[in-house]
Amino acid sequence: MELYISNQNEKLIKKFLDFKKIETKFEFNLLKIYDVEYQEILGFGGAITEASGYTFSKLLRDNQELIINKYFKENDYNFVRIHIGSSDFSLGNYSHIKENDENLTTFSIERDKMYIIPMLKQAIKIKPTLKIIASPWSPPAFMKNNNDRNNGGKLLKKYYSLWANYIVKFIKEYEKENIKIWGLTIQNEPMAKQTWDSCEFNAEEEREFLTDFLYPLLEKEKLSHIKIFIWDHNKELVYERASAIFANPLAYKYTYGIAYHWYSGDHFENLRLFHEKYPEKILLNTEACQEGGISEDEWKVAERYTHHIIGDLNNFSNGWIDWNILLDQNGGPNHVKNYCDAPIIGNIETNEVFFRAHYYAIAHFSRFVKEGARRLATSCFNNKLENVAFKNKNGEIVVIIFNPTQEKILFNLIKGNYYTEIESKPNSIISILINQENI
Repeated sequence: MELYISNQNEKLIKKFLDFKKIETKFEFNLLKIYDVEYQEILGFGGAITEASGYTFSKLLRDNQELIINKYFKENDYNFVRIHIGSSDFSLGNYSHIKENDENLTTFSIERDKMYIIPMLKQAIKIKPTLKIIASPWSPPAFMKNNNDRNNGGKLLKKYYSLWANYIVKFIKEYEKENIKIWGLTIQNEPMAKQTWDSCEFNAEEEREFLTDFLYPLLEKEKLSHIKIFIWDHNKELVYERASAIFANPLAYKYTYGIAYHWYSGDHFENLRLFHEKYPEKILLNTEACQEGGISEDEWKVAERYTHHIIGDLNNFSNGWIDWNILLDQNGGPNHVKNYCDAPIIGNIETNEVFFRAHYYAIAHFSRFVKEGARRLATSCFNNKLENVAFKNKNGEIVVIIFNPTQEKILFNLIKGNYYTEIESKPNSIISILINQENI
């Protein structure tokens, strides 16, 4: 049995433990794994934004290769999120058409070919089956009632059809680059009026755009295989948003799942409620990051990630996508100075690459929990330990245990008729891999 541990002093240390046959009755200090299976896991990943691609382009080739291999081979990322047009993590506002072009004759992804697409293509070389999900932050300014990409505003009804065509054209232009879009969210953070690229949709507007414009056009253009996600905003309103949109049977039929973010807190029960109401629909975290620039307490960030990923997965999430996979030494570039942290930081002045603690926190999940895994039921004696378990398709069992306390906690991990003694160090993350021959 393999054990991997991370804490403030160790990044991802590998150790070995043995399973023993149970010969005495255990009543206390137990973490039990059961054969009851829950949701399937689609995978893990991060976002290649223009900021990520720009930072990547400024690093020397050896560090570029290091970053791509670390993410898409060693950490086994199989998701990437990209933005349609500019986001705050762009070098500035931009659209894929010239302003007031109502025929899309000027449509171009040349801007993306500078930074996003080169990095994305290197990732695809390592992971040809990469699932790419695209999200718009804002339509072009002239399509909105505030005539501005930034500061919220709404898509004018007369441009619903044009905006749907714009999104479809984006997908087709990427296909010309041999990049296939796997999924699509209708609008990033539709309730956010931001000082950067943003657009507000209420549930009824999002539903109408989906059922009357976007999906019919995808179907007409033979793109109905693309997975559509609604919402793409914070967890606390997942159930309410889904209920409003799914009131239309066509919207329910056209939707693959609901995308969500973490910025308003845990709200794990809202994910569970959504799953219980709509068990055939997918739950996918599409964005999470530490805001406010590069954190001085990187282990605290790692613990935040671990807590959320475990909580989400235990409440029926099917996958987890981080935000920027790479940022520069300032936590940017960002055209409105909304700087954030990232798992890998590249200093473009010194060509140094720094692997942050939350890179390793995510690794506990993405390296070991493979696409197609099923979550397993667990029972833990101690509510101070957060845990989640999975069974990979090859039969391997993965158990992830997070100790956010400053206490050393001893317990017996039990699977069937076998056990092993575990010491959970203070403020640590443990991943345990159990092969079939171990038990």
